[in-house]
Amino acid sequence: MKTERVAEMVSARGVFIVVLCINIVLSVCKLIIGFMTGVLSLVAEGFHSLLDSSANAVAILGMTTSMKPPDEGHPYGHRKFEAISAIAISFFMFLASFEVLQEVIHRISAGETSQAVATPLAFAVVIVNLVANYGISHWEKVKGEELSSRLLLADSKHTLSDLWATLAVLISLIAIVFKLHGVDIVASLIIVGIILHAGFEVIMSHLGPLVDSAVLQVEEINREVLAVPGVVSCHKTRSRGMEDDIFIDLHVQVKRDITIEEAHKISFAVENRLKEWNPRIFEVLVHLEDDAPPHVHASSSSSAASSSSSSSVQAVQPPLQ
Repeated sequence: MKTERVAEMVSARGVFIVVLCINIVLSVCKLIIGFMTGVLSLVAEGFHSLLDSSANAVAILGMTTSMKPPDEGHPYGHRKFEAISAIAISFFMFLASFEVLQEVIHRISAGETSQAVATPLAFAVVIVNLVANYGISHWEKVKGEELSSRLLLADSKHTLSDLWATLAVLISLIAIVFKLHGVDIVASLIIVGIILHAGFEVIMSHLGPLVDSAVLQVEEINREVLAVPGVVSCHKTRSRGMEDDIFIDLHVQVKRDITIEEAHKISFAVENRLKEWNPRIFEVLVHLEDDAPPHVHASSSSSAASSSSSSSVQAVQPPLQ
């Protein structure tokens, strides 16, 4: 992994450590006040924040793992652990939804009369939490874009969902002041819906790297490659990986009468051109072919020669002369 990228990931991990500490403080405050006042939506938010803390811990662990360099067991590196961690955050969110839903069903089925009390301290905790969530979400979004961190961007969406959930709790407290205790249950259900929606979005946005979805447009890659002197054509162009850790492989056709040394130079030029065009490209695998018509290759009995460079160039057609 590039040194600059490691530095970015270390910075992103530092952001998560700060957010983790804030979430722990907020969750403890909301749980204590929620149980003291009997406000279900505030208790739900307390558990939600506690699970946020667990999600932050998972994110920190995932980033630490993904920073490890490639090894024999993981020759393409460990970056997919970052996507797995982001999806794990979603499942923490789903767990929070389930816990809240259980309590809502219990209250409705038992026909309990709510004894919730909207104290000034409860209002203070909710307002502080509202401001904190907005600040954290904005900070994570800015740092996520700056550091190209999928995890920070995912957690920014998660935290934004907390913002709307906290607004629901605030409305619930106001309703309790006017003895509208049913609003507390409605607010809790709204929180569940917000959590589920945000979790689904995070999962869908992180499945791509795990199933090797294309990261770059084929036409854009081919345009850059065809601009390299000596390239006749290119095809079978593919890209995969994370948006900031991209792997590309493609077949490049060159004139059949050039030397292996000249083919090397072309392969280096292709690699350099692509990496200059997009600095987030980590590796380029170029398969060299000569430009002879297909029927010539079909009748040829000579074996394919290979040339390799830092971009792992391979000649997969008859040898270049």
